[in-house]
Amino acid sequence: MEKARTRTTLILLGVMMILWSARSPGQSAQVLVNGDATGPAQVSLGATAVLDLVGPPTQAFALGIGFYPAAIPTSSGTLGIDPWDPTTFIFLNGFDPSHPHHGLSFLSVVGQFTLFATPFQGGPDGFSIWTQGLVVDPTHPEGVVLTNTLEVTSVRPPPAVTQASPNYSAAGGTLYLHGSNFDSIPENNTVKIGDLPCAVLSGSAHWLLVEVPLNARSGPVSVTTSSGTGGGNPDKVHTWCAVATTPYDEGHHPALITETTTVIGLVAAPGERDFYPISANAGEEIFAEVYSWDTNSERITGSINSVNVYFDASVRIIRNNIPVAADGDSGPHQNAGIGIHNGKVNFIADETGEYVIEVDGFLGVGFGWYMVVIGTRAPLTAPLHVVSLHPNVARPGDVVHAYVAGVVGGDPTQYNLDVGGIQIPVTHAAPGRLDFVLPWDTGAISGPVNVSTASDATLHVEDEMQAWLCVITTDLRSESLQTSPLSPGDSLYGQLATSGEVDAYEFSAIAGESYFIEVSSFDDTTGRVRNVGFLFPGPLDPELRILDAGTVLTGDTAGGPGLNALIGGATTPAFVAPASKTYTIQVSSLFGISWGSYIINLRPLAP
Repeated sequence: MEKARTRTTLILLGVMMILWSARSPGQSAQVLVNGDATGPAQVSLGATAVLDLVGPPTQAFALGIGFYPAAIPTSSGTLGIDPWDPTTFIFLNGFDPSHPHHGLSFLSVVGQFTLFATPFQGGPDGFSIWTQGLVVDPTHPEGVVLTNTLEVTSVRPPPAVTQASPNYSAAGGTLYLHGSNFDSIPENNTVKIGDLPCAVLSGSAHWLLVEVPLNARSGPVSVTTSSGTGGGNPDKVHTWCAVATTPYDEGHHPALITETTTVIGLVAAPGERDFYPISANAGEEIFAEVYSWDTNSERITGSINSVNVYFDASVRIIRNNIPVAADGDSGPHQNAGIGIHNGKVNFIADETGEYVIEVDGFLGVGFGWYMVVIGTRAPLTAPLHVVSLHPNVARPGDVVHAYVAGVVGGDPTQYNLDVGGIQIPVTHAAPGRLDFVLPWDTGAISGPVNVSTASDATLHVEDEMQAWLCVITTDLRSESLQTSPLSPGDSLYGQLATSGEVDAYEFSAIAGESYFIEVSSFDDTTGRVRNVGFLFPGPLDPELRILDAGTVLTGDTAGGPGLNALIGGATTPAFVAPASKTYTIQVSSLFGISWGSYIINLRPLAP
């Protein structure tokens, strides 16, 4: 016999409120709460549960919940209601034609219906009732049958953390947490900052006072009770705890940072950069966290607050004028952090000496107040992750330093390294760094650098600029010296002097052969390819097109790393020449907005 199902909604609010409705039936009918027919079904206070009664679609049924013990006269006899006794039917609705809800119980077996609401008194946590359905079944000697009895138990919902106050603290300091559904017995709450437990000093169901451990690191705050866990979201700045020291005003901090230091600083205009020199020993982790700061509330915030119109922080670690690590969004709410909890970038000093922390707005856009926490510490075990490459534009024969989190040094042969899938031997391994020489005879082309060991591996893809190596030829030429068509294997330096300028280069291709074409924004100051800014005047956001006699055959705007242009990558098909002839590579800025320097690489791909 075909079965039908009707659903109703059970809602527990405050002490407890239950709404449900019904119809469907048969001797084989069952009551289910959230798909469970055995119980006890646990339903959080304030949550919504789905109540089903499943059976043949031809008969009516009654279903309900009792508030007080009672006896109800019906056309089928007297049935009892007792919410404290699982052996009796709890409520009858509709079988007595004179009953005010009689008509409501004979609803079509479609959709969701509400018959009545019954509030429950008493303790809400762990409070139980039983429910059961009464089904009209003319084939039964009594004319009716009862379904299974199902216990429904109210449970306290998981805690919810709404705010840490303040959302920064010194190690050893205290922190107030505000929220709901905390356990009123303080020691029954487990509070963590990141992965580190904190002592709970006092509290109630709506607030907790906790002590920040002496070895704490910045991270999201979570609370766990017997009902579950709340908070712990690394993207929420209001429930984050930045572990900081007493802050200096900008300009009054030590000239060379030798211990954990906190500074309240100001990027006063777009493009301004602030610098903080720091001393580190080889093998130490350097960390730098930058948060947008509200001078009125004295809290870390997202990029917009009462004093910052828009400040999306960016942070870099500089060594010998070369950026060796950078981040723009690993912190909560698009704040920046190198070495931050759950972040993408960790940096281990490969040499003893002076490094510089550089702070500005992301891509030089935006400005405002910030709080920066800078220091060194013993590194934790970290997964392999390529943080940066120096240089990131290399010729065959060049030595490349790959700064890799998770590298502990030792025998270089324990590390496997590839550039765009081409295996290259590691020549030297130091804590946080692997060196390799770009060989002459491997056919390597630009691509992401990946590292693996027997127990771990990176998986960097083409949209990650920090792991991208731009491979050029030894005779990189300037566009001003390029008088003949490009040949597969050539590299060329060009520049768009204005936003509306378009450069065009001819190249010869062979029918059926595939070609890799890369156009990457280039920084003339550092000699590096770089991320670009979408819809910003600079740096150049390149657009690449391949034309045949003025007809566009293919193109790309963001298939390469950092929104650069790439044809022939993992997500952008290679150009396959439809005929043996001369084609045109056209380079412009996306939407004609930006300008700047670039590098073109044209390479044939193996069949």
